[in-house]
Amino acid sequence: KQWYQRRVAITAGISEWSEVFRLLDVGLHIKFLNLSSNKLGKCEQLPEKQYTSLQCLILCGNDNDWDNLHTLLPSFPSLTHLNIGYSNISALPSTTDTVFPNLTELNLIQNNISRFEDVLGLAHTFPNLHTLVLSDNPLSSFGEDQKAIERFEKLAKLHVNNITINSWEEVSKLRWFPELSDI
Repeated sequence: KQWYQRRVAITAGISEWSEVFRLLDVGLHIKFLNLSSNKLGKCEQLPEKQYTSLQCLILCGNDNDWDNLHTLLPSFPSLTHLNIGYSNISALPSTTDTVFPNLTELNLIQNNISRFEDVLGLAHTFPNLHTLVLSDNPLSSFGEDQKAIERFEKLAKLHVNNITINSWEEVSKLRWFPELSDI
């Protein structure tokens, strides 16, 4: 069964994470959850259980910060796709102790990420990341740390449309990604 077979989209009206957890507790075994444009604030209390059926979570336009999202991720251990575009995220932690091996696609479209150095920690946090979307962020460089970029061992797709890179030298750094085949 694919993740799109049990889809729920609620794109307005939810303001607290406790409401999201109540929805997931109904027992529908939701695999795809779109909560875009809901103004979900900081999660005040994590659920006591994990929601293992959820594979795709879309949180576009929720103005969540990365720390809050990172705190929530252990509640969704089977998550393979996470879309947090249009959320005004400007910084990501350089490294974390927590690893999420199931996540293969991360969409950070149109946030406020300006330094690729801030993205490098994702290689550790999501070791099986296959697709990373950074389009429409004010990135102007891929940085200078070739070894750190090489840690994206499984990254095959990197979406970087409408970023501010303006030199061939920066473009040539894309070869540092060991498995990159789709730009």
